Amino acid sequence: MNVEQAKLIPIQEVAEALGAVLYKDNVKEATYFSPFRNEKTASFRVRKAINKYKDFGDHRPQGDPIDLIIDFHDMKRNDPEATKFALKFLERFDSMPRITIYREAKEVTYSEVYKIKKLSDRINDRACVAELERRNLSKVTIQKYLKQADVEFNKKTFRAISFENDKGGHEISTYGQWGGKPFKNCVGPKAITTFPAHPVQTDVTAYVFNGKFDLATWDQMQGGQKPNEEFICSNGDSMIGEVGAYILSRKDVIKRVYAFPDHDASGAGEKAMHALGSILEDEDIQYGFMDEVYKDFEDLSAYFMRDKTPQNNSERTAQPQNTLKPKL
Repeated sequence: MNVEQAKLIPIQEVAEALGAVLYKDNVKEATYFSPFRNEKTASFRVRKAINKYKDFGDHRPQGDPIDLIIDFHDMKRNDPEATKFALKFLERFDSMPRITIYREAKEVTYSEVYKIKKLSDRINDRACVAELERRNLSKVTIQKYLKQADVEFNKKTFRAISFENDKGGHEISTYGQWGGKPFKNCVGPKAITTFPAHPVQTDVTAYVFNGKFDLATWDQMQGGQKPNEEFICSNGDSMIGEVGAYILSRKDVIKRVYAFPDHDASGAGEKAMHALGSILEDEDIQYGFMDEVYKDFEDLSAYFMRDKTPQNNSERTAQPQNTLKPKL
């Protein structure tokens, strides 16, 4: 069994074999009592479309079946020996039918122009690494949200930073490979990206971002997403209607929404976030802007990059939360 085959083993079957107990199940996801510990509140969630899990009682990012075995045995992800151990363990599931991961369905994921050949949790392309260092993002933050994609274009392959959306598409960014200019694109279906609050939370604060780097920056500034917080990335001003529809679908638990508009020259970023306010204005949901935090900068990421020295980066990360107030 190789790595790609192992990643297609139904992760629910693996979790249950390790002791996870089902709490709630629906078409998109299943929630379990974690196999990692005894708990009274179910905190282990499986996203069926991408065959990955996230344990909200643990600091580690979401993972696939291989990661689940490695985490369960308290080993280090991406370590060759740990991966070998996991593959050996997963051989007992070899006769089980594999699942089809949503993002790999060609008709909904890949255009005829670009095609993702490979995704990696480890970002080692020099241009991509330099960009992440420029943005002062830590390895812990990067591993939560971003991957490195090998993207095929006209029979050539380039590397990009990838951020997955909720429909299995990938928002990609490149930084001057082949001597060209940086550019952004979406490979696959365009959609928003959501990181829901813990499933038992009923008083949720949602933060809405335009792009992946603002989302990752806020996570780092605040020391990680809290159980009662929801992160929503529109992946572009044109998707703000989808953001609104998503929030309305969860209005029974989302009680307040704070937006991070871009201060671009055209004003499109602010217009989009005002449009979101209009969508929510008839609902009992508090709505406000967070751009007081970065009022003299284009966006939150630019504010966070204003001084790139590690010492000052550490000081900003530890900034008291009560200084970051929404503008209602």
